[in-house]
Amino acid sequence: MFADPNRLRVFTEVARLGSFGSAAARLHLTPSAVSHAIGRLEEEVGLPLVRFVARRVQLTDAGQRLFEVSDRSFGQLEEVQLHLASGAVAEHLTIGCTVEFGTVVLVRKLAPLLREEPGLRVHFHFSNELAGPLMAGDVDLIVDCRVHLHPQLETIELFREKYVVVAAPALVERFALRAPEDLGGVPVLSMDLRCAWWERLLRALPGPRRPTFSHVLELNHLRGMIGAACEGLGVALVPRYSVARELATGCLAEVFALDLEEDRFCIYQKTAWSDRGKNRRMVEFLKRLSMEEFADAITPVRGTPGRGHAPKGLKRSK
Repeated sequence: MFADPNRLRVFTEVARLGSFGSAAARLHLTPSAVSHAIGRLEEEVGLPLVRFVARRVQLTDAGQRLFEVSDRSFGQLEEVQLHLASGAVAEHLTIGCTVEFGTVVLVRKLAPLLREEPGLRVHFHFSNELAGPLMAGDVDLIVDCRVHLHPQLETIELFREKYVVVAAPALVERFALRAPEDLGGVPVLSMDLRCAWWERLLRALPGPRRPTFSHVLELNHLRGMIGAACEGLGVALVPRYSVARELATGCLAEVFALDLEEDRFCIYQKTAWSDRGKNRRMVEFLKRLSMEEFADAITPVRGTPGRGHAPKGLKRSK
């Protein structure tokens, strides 16, 4: 710790300008005052920081190391000072969200907020495990379809998403897929070999209609599953919003229609952080988002549960 930061400031200007006289003029000091400040700083450090070569100031190795740090630090302070003077202090907010929803939906939707809030710097943390970073304070809030029950957390419902069973049209015709029972004899794509990923479909069917999967291909990423389905490698169960483009272009076809259990995306944040300005602005923006282009794949949820309540239907994240 330096006893007098002003000496470090004088040293930084000398190093930047290469002259005691120029630094004195910049700082509105006399050259003797600059020389005195450098001498006291060298005594404090215990090493020579500058030397004169042909009447120009050069830095010693110790001076160069110190200047690299001091120049960066004073530069950052000057940037903050400019923001303060203009009334536009940059705020940094990190939002955590599931991988597919974050990359397909949220990144595109945040552009209007960033235009409205030029001083807000938004960073993204894409992960299928979001509770840990939220509780550790690594993210400011998360958007997730997994239930997080904790007395320190506030829950705000946003959207519900529908699931759809899809496959390449050629595979549908090849195996004559018309009903859930037909899935027992075709390759199915799943996040896990036990097919826990398909539980929402199995729960929607009466016992006699539940297929027994005989050929399972494991893919641990939703986008990989969609790509495999497009290539005809198997049938996939995915959120409808994630394959909107593939369904519109005919790359994938909906195999059959079922009323499947829906997931609900919620905002989770620490209750103690809910009054922070950046959190309030982000929450209000997310609550106003329009999802019309996704039709009924993502629709607003009416009503907002109280803090700590778990919306029904939330099972897992993508």
